[in-house]
Amino acid sequence: MQNPTIKNKKFFLGFSWLFLEKIIRVPTSFIVNLLVINYLGPKSFGELSYIVLLAGLFAFLSNVGLPMITQQRISMGEDHSKVIINSVFLRFIFGIVSVIFTFLLLFFTNESYLISILVMFLSLQHLFQAPQTIADFYKAKAKQEIIAVGFLLQNVFISSLKLLFIFFELDFFYIVLIYLLEIIFLSVYFLYFFPKVLKNKSWRLISVEYSQKLLLSSYPLALGTIAIYLQTNIDRYLINQYLSLEQLGIYAASFMLISGFHFLPQLMSSTFMPMIIKYKNQKAMQNSVLLGLYSLSFWSGIFICFLFYLFGETLINLVFSEDFTNLSTIVLLHSFTLPIIFIGSISNALIISKNLVWFSLLRAVIGAFLNVILNLYLISSYGLIGVVIAAISAQIASNLFLDLLHIEIRQQFFMKLKSLNPLFIHKLIAIRKQ
Repeated sequence: MQNPTIKNKKFFLGFSWLFLEKIIRVPTSFIVNLLVINYLGPKSFGELSYIVLLAGLFAFLSNVGLPMITQQRISMGEDHSKVIINSVFLRFIFGIVSVIFTFLLLFFTNESYLISILVMFLSLQHLFQAPQTIADFYKAKAKQEIIAVGFLLQNVFISSLKLLFIFFELDFFYIVLIYLLEIIFLSVYFLYFFPKVLKNKSWRLISVEYSQKLLLSSYPLALGTIAIYLQTNIDRYLINQYLSLEQLGIYAASFMLISGFHFLPQLMSSTFMPMIIKYKNQKAMQNSVLLGLYSLSFWSGIFICFLFYLFGETLINLVFSEDFTNLSTIVLLHSFTLPIIFIGSISNALIISKNLVWFSLLRAVIGAFLNVILNLYLISSYGLIGVVIAAISAQIASNLFLDLLHIEIRQQFFMKLKSLNPLFIHKLIAIRKQ
């Protein structure tokens, strides 16, 4: 058995690799995307955001909730070749289903011919999701350096294409093509590692019975994924319906700025997921990890809010064109979703480790429902400010107060409140020293 100290060091080494990747990739992507947004302007960028929204609506089918389940099963010692090959098989089949469903959606809606064509084209991304299952293997094995290199190479490739798109003033179609190539590139990268990870003739391990077991574990997560997708994106659809594409472009620009920081809790939860699973039967140690993560996550979000308060307006006026009116106000309000989203991402990793996927689904569904109801009530009177208020309220409800509904998770509500004390960050430092 591997020494616990060595294993903990692997977790933090993996965290360091992913953090380094994000430190390089996020600023680069931010600058390049900023140039794209300014080049397109609010209306065209709003149209692009709407196309991405519709094309990704059935993304929950293309992964069927399998990434987290795959990582969990490999971490618990199951035959990784069997887990991976069956996950790849399922994700490819359901990727085809995702594309078919997208086509059917467009058939029964009244979208313009151009938007329908571009959505159908971008929906082909679902066919290329399956090879990314290899990333789940490396996350489970705390070998995030391979994942980090893949994302860095992807960033160089896609950023270069976007700059060429601007330099040559290409048609709108080409930016949609670049979004598709973004997925294809990453899939080709992970395909390279298939022979290194899987046993010879692994395809023989494909089992209908085992695939059914994976689906039984993962499909609540898949439903939760669509609920989360709706919770975080339904406002874009409503903005397009009740306001305008220009307003959608402004809101999407704000979301781009804020979502650029979403990597922090994702980074923490994916890195510490094996540790949370490891201490599943050691409540005191698991609670120490969680308390430290909650505290670190929450105060990281607060710190980012503070930065936006101090420098947000100056930065936005400097880098965005005058067409993006009132963007600084929307961004500042939007930043208050970060602390709640951060701690919610951590608690979701705990919920998965406890196999409480139905509760994860319930949280996401209620959050999406609240977001829709509040948007319908606020958007007509308060515009984009109402949309942001609805998002903040829904996030607080789903990521904090809904913990009280489940006896096994109820303690997390009080831990989250307790973690508001930044001194609890030392819990993580103490574990690192073990």
